[in-house]
Amino acid sequence: MQIKPLRRKVLLYRSVLMILIAACLVLLWRLNIQVLSNPAYIPVDDFAHYWAAGKLVMIGQNPYDAGAVQAVRDQAVGQQTSYDVIPIAWTPPWSLPLLIPFGLLDYSLARLIWLLGSVLIILLSSDILWQVYSGGRKFLWLVWIIAAVFGPTISVLQKGQITPWLLAGSSGFLFFMTVRKNDWAAGLFAGLITLKPQLFYLFWPALLFWSVRNKRWGVLLGAGAGVLLAFGAVLALNPGAVSGYVQAILHNSPRDWATPTIGGYLRLVLGLEHFWLQFLPVGLGLVWFIFFWLNRQDRWDWRETFPVLLFASILTSAYSWTYDQVILLPAILAALHPLLAAGHRRMLWLMLGLLMAINLADLLLHRPLDEFWFGWLAPAYGLWWWACEHYAKNNALHPRSFTSGGTA
Repeated sequence: MQIKPLRRKVLLYRSVLMILIAACLVLLWRLNIQVLSNPAYIPVDDFAHYWAAGKLVMIGQNPYDAGAVQAVRDQAVGQQTSYDVIPIAWTPPWSLPLLIPFGLLDYSLARLIWLLGSVLIILLSSDILWQVYSGGRKFLWLVWIIAAVFGPTISVLQKGQITPWLLAGSSGFLFFMTVRKNDWAAGLFAGLITLKPQLFYLFWPALLFWSVRNKRWGVLLGAGAGVLLAFGAVLALNPGAVSGYVQAILHNSPRDWATPTIGGYLRLVLGLEHFWLQFLPVGLGLVWFIFFWLNRQDRWDWRETFPVLLFASILTSAYSWTYDQVILLPAILAALHPLLAAGHRRMLWLMLGLLMAINLADLLLHRPLDEFWFGWLAPAYGLWWWACEHYAKNNALHPRSFTSGGTA
């Protein structure tokens, strides 16, 4: 007797939902035309040089040639622009198959699809990560809110950066490594992390050592197969893209970029001409990793070690920006889960409040300050993560206590 009224309610709910989705898409399209595709905005939008690279590959030109990239961007702007340093897509050649479909589209449509795709990737990745660390779907609504208001999330969407794909690679790797137990699939997702290898560089020696020690060759083969397949596609479409990338690295390297990294600050203090200082923290990070591996190899758990490697990589990376820190979401969610699962509400609200304060400081201070002065952001998130972990361990709220039960 209740079936028909229930069906009507479901139909009404779905109809209202579809209307709201359509309205949101129309609003996004208007925002896209007025802001993201505005000729005044395109020159400072990072997606513009990804779009230009995809377009140049398909017409047989060098996607890493600064002059060619500027010419394509100027077509989208409708006028000639000038830059102190012309931005190009510094992602390696095997990233180009990801960019080509967008280069085939008009800039306005491509920018909107890229934005919607990035939002979807971040939300799906957060969903997957919550399954990895909680084993359930309770509190998923809070997870999505945390991911959406995360400072680097807003920045990466605003800039149109490619970094959300690295988050997809991280979440997919963890999911197939710890939940579904599929080494090949885990490796394929790990291949996405190579799109910006400098951001998570400590992951690769960890994966290599772990695979060799445990004879889990499928992970390495999966990662290699994915990268080689994309690399082969580039060679087939535009062989000159590979040599163009090498030439860009050798003759147009980003050595003068003012990045908010330890290496960047060392060069500011000790002399900009000492380029090797940019990579000194990387060397120290690799030394730290050796000791970390020797201490953890007998009890290696990717759920536990992944956040540690993330922060160690970001803090010592040679080149990174604040929007790249969206890849820290696995660590953020891993730290929150024990507090949610145990119901420690006072500590939970305290840590959520501190997290929101860091996010607000990041977004508000970006208005008057240049990106170079945000070297404090990654350490701030790191200290927040450490405080959550420290509290959980002192109160016996280790994440492993909850992953099997699915209580969260």
